[in-house]
Amino acid sequence: MSKQKDAQIQVTTNREDNNPHYLKSKATIAASHSHSLRATVPEGIVAFLDLKENDKLGWIMDVDGKGDRIAVVRKL
Repeated sequence: MSKQKDAQIQVTTNREDNNPHYLKSKATIAASHSHSLRATVPEGIVAFLDLKENDKLGWIMDVDGKGDRIAVVRKL
């Protein structure tokens, strides 16, 4: 089986970009006993990353040079 290059998308938390590919999700409580949140993956990102049910996602947290917090999400 050949390994594909991972597609990734960068999500910013501090500003909206004037970018036609900018997508939003709303975070909701995952469980009453947890600090985790749940969000729906927008259809455009599902298609872009070729996500299927039960695919795993990897998350990287960082701060860019402007001080914006970013999360990079990859299909594993």
